Order: sequence, then structure tokens, then C-alpha cells
Amino acid sequence: WECFDPTTDPHVRPSGVGIIPVRGPLFSRGMMCYQGYDQIRSAAAAMVPLVLAGKVKNVVMPIDSPGGKAEGLWELCADLRALRSIVPLWTVPDYVSGSASEVIASQGTYSLCSRDTIRGHLGVWLRHVDASAALAREGIAVTYYQRGLLKMFWASDIPKGEATDLVLDAGAASAYETLLDLVTLGRENRLTRDAVIAQQANIYFGLDAIAAGLADEAGSLTDLLQHLEGGRNGA
Repeated sequence: WECFDPTTDPHVRPSGVGIIPVRGPLFSRGMMCYQGYDQIRSAAAAMVPLVLAGKVKNVVMPIDSPGGKAEGLWELCADLRALRSIVPLWTVPDYVSGSASEVIASQGTYSLCSRDTIRGHLGVWLRHVDASAALAREGIAVTYYQRGLLKMFWASDIPKGEATDLVLDAGAASAYETLLDLVTLGRENRLTRDAVIAQQANIYFGLDAIAAGLADEAGSLTDLLQHLEGGRNGA
């Protein structure tokens, strides 16, 4: 499932179950061995005509990813909610959904977890390393000539100033607000904004994800495929 072109070869099982895999660290655009949100969006788009033609009755997203970048999640999640408006969309960690991939998991019509899964970690981070003191000990001094006061606020080879703290903290706050909006839009009345905040980016092992509001019921990917291919269609 990891190696297919979603625009020309959407993965559909003979039973009418479409597969959109989410694997590994996630980036805005796919590159080399890393999956991109653009690829997942293409896979979702490829499912639409198949759903409308009656060839796909359910879509399953197996997820095994520790998360990834925030940029691009908003558009992807909008596409997934549009897809689930025309076909049941099942998300199931196989075996990890964390951070950005947990946001993706939250967009499903239904979301499962098994005793082997690890879910949650709903938070964001930005990192800055101030290496200026280490450089100074080596006798190295760096000077930037810039236009625009905050142009080089992120530079690690000059002392970190108050502006760096303000800009990066504001960036983290903005990304977190987007995450909260996406999860609550995806989970609808099954998980509130305050409940996500109260999790404080905790991780949940096994069936604890159900009590945390991240999953709807117990089941593995194998269980789900057997269930769907045994005749259940959606609700």
C-alpha cells in the first residue's frame, strides 16, 4: 500500500473498499521516501469518481505515522471531510497515529484502535538553538546586515533576543489553534476543544484512546477489513 501512484492507480479491493495509507513522517509535499499531504490529497481525490460510480463503498485509512509538519494539514483535512460526506471514511492506526497523523485520524467518520495502538500526542512545537556562545568560544563572530527588523530572528549563530521568543511563541500558538480547530471539526461532538487541551499532548496506549475521545470503538485493521468485506456498509 505504500508504493502506488494515487492519481493513476487508486488502491481498491475487490470488495469495494478503497485504501488510503498514511505512513511514516509527514511533510507538506512528498519527497524521496517521505509521504506528503499532497499525495494523500491526490489519493482522496482519486476515490471520489469511484465512489460516485458505485465502485467504492467504504474508504479505509491505515495509519502508521509519528506525525509531521503542520503546513498543509488544513487543506488535507478539508478534503477528507468532503470525502466522508459521500462515503464512510474509516481511520485505524496500524500501529501509531501521533500529532499530525492523529489530526488526520480525527477526520474519519469512524475511528478505531486496538490493544497494540499508540495514539494522541496532540500538540505542536517549534525549536530554536542558540549557538552563538559556542561560536564565540571558538573566536567566531557573525554579523548580519538586513532590512526588516525580524528578518534574521531565527538565526542560531547570533544571540537569541526577545523578538525570537515572541515570534516563535506566537507561531506555536497559531499552529496549536489550527490543530484544535481541525480535531474538533473532525470529531464533531465526540471530542471538545477543552478536552483536547486537557490532554496536554498526552499519548494513549491501546483502548485508552476510546476513553480519551480519539477513537470510537475497538478494532484492528484486520478486524475492520474483515468486518467491511463481510457485508457492513458504513453506519
